[in-house]
Amino acid sequence: MQSMRKKYEVDINIKITYVNAPVSNINADDLPKYMTATLKEQGFYIFVYKRKNMEIVLDFDDFNYDKNTYCVSSDVLQNKLKNILMQSTQVVDFTPSEVFIKSVKKTGKTVPVKFGGTVSFAQQYSQSDTILLSPKEISVFGDEKILDTLKCVYTENKEYANLKSSITEKAKLTAIKGTSFSTVNVNVTIPVERFTERTIETQIKGINIPDGLTLRTFPTNTKVSYFISASKFNTDDKIEVFVDYKDILTNKTGKLTLKTKTTNPFISNIRCKPNEIEFLLEK
Repeated sequence: MQSMRKKYEVDINIKITYVNAPVSNINADDLPKYMTATLKEQGFYIFVYKRKNMEIVLDFDDFNYDKNTYCVSSDVLQNKLKNILMQSTQVVDFTPSEVFIKSVKKTGKTVPVKFGGTVSFAQQYSQSDTILLSPKEISVFGDEKILDTLKCVYTENKEYANLKSSITEKAKLTAIKGTSFSTVNVNVTIPVERFTERTIETQIKGINIPDGLTLRTFPTNTKVSYFISASKFNTDDKIEVFVDYKDILTNKTGKLTLKTKTTNPFISNIRCKPNEIEFLLEK
């Protein structure tokens, strides 16, 4: 117990978060991310400080701007520290003792945001509509050579697993070295609902058939079953079932396996019955 009442000097790392940073004319990556503060306090409170995720927030509205340099003084930093410490805690020293960054001339470009995560669903659930990102576009600032080849920015590769209901949450954008973004987060909405099974009958088509040849299939139609979101049940199926002449050239069984394709992103697990058909080529 005596050791917990005794005062010690220790170094504590404190995270620095910046708000209202003028990303269009500074290199935000050059700002210090942490401060090291030497504190003198009783052992118990030192133990508490070491276990906490300590953080100070620096608002660029509090920075002085002079001679193309943004600067926040030692006095401001010390007051920020005192606001997160016990009154009895003595601040012996801290580094950096001030925060400053020079303004730079940067080029800006507006680019679309794209989803970079992965999504999986609970059993009998699927995506019911397009994933929404807000904002859809952001401004990117940096070297002109980088921006010339930049087509879009992606959200971080986060896994959204076992979804059974729609979600909306913040997602970080994947940083690009040498650039800064007008925002570092976007809202991601993934619409989810229970899917249902549908069965239709459709004609079997032939593709890549040379001129002068006619392909006949037996049967001419097949039943197609697939999963689709409940709200999209009555939408256009947009499913094609076909056989490819290229497969006939290497076929030795006299039967062809049916192939399928769809442009409907909310259709999955397509199955044909029958899945194999007989065929005849006529001149």
